[in-house]
Amino acid sequence: MDLLKPFRKKAAAIRRKSIGEDLRSILVGNNSGTFTAPRYRPLAQTGYRDNEVVYFIISDIARSAASVKLLDDQLSPEIKALIDRPEQGKPWKTWIYEQMIYRLIGGASYSEIIRTGNRISELPIIRPDRIQPITGTIDNKDDMLLYWQVTQGGQKRLQPDEVFFSKLLDPLNEWQGWSPLMATRANVDNRNTLSELQRDILENDGAPFGILNVKQPADGLGAQLTQEQLDDVQEKVNRRFSDNKGKVPVVDWEFHFERIGQTGRELDFSKSDESFARKTALAFGYPPTLLGFAEGSTFNNMREAKEFLWTNTILPHLNHVLCDLSYLLGQDIMANIEEIPALADLMARKREAARKDYEAGVISVEEARQEGGYPEEVNGVLMQDPTKLPIGMQIPELPEDVR
Repeated sequence: MDLLKPFRKKAAAIRRKSIGEDLRSILVGNNSGTFTAPRYRPLAQTGYRDNEVVYFIISDIARSAASVKLLDDQLSPEIKALIDRPEQGKPWKTWIYEQMIYRLIGGASYSEIIRTGNRISELPIIRPDRIQPITGTIDNKDDMLLYWQVTQGGQKRLQPDEVFFSKLLDPLNEWQGWSPLMATRANVDNRNTLSELQRDILENDGAPFGILNVKQPADGLGAQLTQEQLDDVQEKVNRRFSDNKGKVPVVDWEFHFERIGQTGRELDFSKSDESFARKTALAFGYPPTLLGFAEGSTFNNMREAKEFLWTNTILPHLNHVLCDLSYLLGQDIMANIEEIPALADLMARKREAARKDYEAGVISVEEARQEGGYPEEVNGVLMQDPTKLPIGMQIPELPEDVR
């Protein structure tokens, strides 16, 4: 819901009247009703750089994803080396952090695929606004990807197999994604507009916007102001209100001030600001509790919110990128969720449930181990520290040759 819509409509109606009817009214205030276009550059500016809520949410998700360790024991030495440093000067944590930032702002992240022989040796990141898919017809099939037009580091074309990209689904575009920020851009604009309005009101000593209306003489014989006179009055009002700290503006005509805006108390900035922040968090899958609202004051609420954030937002985003990367490299690259502190309680509950199912005879010990997320057997031996097993799932004695 656009909480500023009534204000915009009233201001627009007064402006139409003042211009279209008799030019006797002068609008005093600021009317900026433009909204951010759903493109990467304007969204990066007005959303990520100018909106602290969006900045915090995207940064938190990206930092958290970059902190996750990977299961790399089964990776080949070449792929492990690539994952450790996918781009010159950028280790894995920096690379995946930037990938997540671009993904959440623009809906997709891109990297150029650099090969040494038959081996992928580097995946330098391409900023989303510097790469454009060029589509056309191939074999009588429309909207096929012909090549990528890249403007990063000079103009060049990259073939489809020379670009790695991971994107959020855009139901109307196969090659570029649709980010949460694009979906909630109107809400972000509303919040930015409200912040600007609050700033303008504070700069005007807390006085709301309004119009100066020319008062007609009682006998009706006075001359109507010309456009030149109206412009002159407008200039004087603007000049004298520009630094109106305790001063009284004086004009040469008889005017009546009519308020068309609302005071800060009437607008209830704090309530509107919280409403916009909640809607933004909803689009990103970020629990509003973690933004510091009142309901997040208890330990249980914060713990459950963090668990929700990891299981429903951070890990799905990270796993999506890892899945696309696994397809490119031909080996499974997976996150090590065992070492994520925020999921410790969730893992404990899963293992408790597995233990109870095993004790009840509902599942076998192998099924319980799988349900509880324990490592698999190696040569028939359960390679696991006994202290980490739930009660009732004791590890067998290790044979002499594997001790």
